[in-house]
Order: sequence, then structure tokens, then C-alpha cells
Amino acid sequence: MFATTFNNLCFFFFRNVTIENTIKMRHLVARDAIRAFQHVLRKSNQLAHSQRVQINAIQRMAPALNHLTHRTFSTDTDWNDDKFNEIVKDNKMIVFMKGTPDAPMCGFSKYVIQILTMHGCKDFTTFNVLDDEVLRSRVKEFSNWPTIPQVYIDGEFVGGFDILLQMHQNGELIEELDKIGHRSVLIDAENE
Repeated sequence: MFATTFNNLCFFFFRNVTIENTIKMRHLVARDAIRAFQHVLRKSNQLAHSQRVQINAIQRMAPALNHLTHRTFSTDTDWNDDKFNEIVKDNKMIVFMKGTPDAPMCGFSKYVIQILTMHGCKDFTTFNVLDDEVLRSRVKEFSNWPTIPQVYIDGEFVGGFDILLQMHQNGELIEELDKIGHRSVLIDAENE
């Protein structure tokens, strides 16, 4: 077993457990999975050259690792109303978006992430609707809202980018975030 740490997170690599002759990652949880993964690769001088070649196969999968910060579900999930209700109930904040927080694939998704980041929000669940066409259509039906991104806070549908921007501008977003126990960093910045 090979283990290393990055930003107080531990990464385990198990030798002799392979998938298509590559080293299998057993568990990886990181804020920035790709950056952390690349850091681990740079620091792994003790790996033999042949093992480095095998790691390249995993590195090619890096885009799929981009959203590991966030709770995700497989694309074969049955996206019925019960599943949506369960997800919305189990998560304080959810963003259904095009792309991932680190690589948004549309401007409105990017702006939603920027607004949430501006308020200091870090722990929220995201779903990339581009990974699952069924999810993309079902989320619109579930919310009765025609566009993506869609934001849910404290089990309630908030809206898309336009609504979130309006709430940010008039201060309502600070109140909504307070309901889920998040103190907006803009409050402290305002007091300085």
C-alpha cells in the first residue's frame, strides 16, 4: 500500500489490486480532486516507472474525478419524485448545474457558483445534468422550472441564476443561508 497526504487528506493506493492493469484508488475525498491527485503523482517518486505508466491511465480519468467533493449519484439512478424528495431533504443546499463547480459548462451555472462562493458557501451538493440526460429532463419536471441551473436551499426550490442573483442583491440570500446554519462572509466584510 502506498499512502500520502495533501491538505490534511489521506490518499491510499493499493498495489496488487488492479483494474485493467492500473493501480486502483480505493478511497479519495478531496476539495479539489484533480489538483490533489496531481500533487500525489508528483510526490510519488518511490513508484517504479512501470507503475507511473499505469497511473497515467488513471490520470486520463481525471475529469471524472472533478466532482468528488460533492455527493453524486450514478447515472442509472431512477429519477422519480421520491428520489428527488429524498435528495432535497437529505442535503441543506443543492445545485443542479451544467458542469461542475470547478468546470461549469454554462455561464449561468458559473455565476451561481460564484454567488455561493462569494457568500463563503463550500459544502453543497451538485449534480451535473450534462452527465445524465434523464436527470436533465426530470429535474425540470420536478421543480416545474424550465432552465438549469436550479438551486435548492433547506429543502425548498429557490430558483435559477436570476432568482439567486436577485436574492443576493436584496439580502434575502443571507437570510436563506442563515436558515441552514451558514453565516455569509459578506456580513463580516460589511462590518469591516
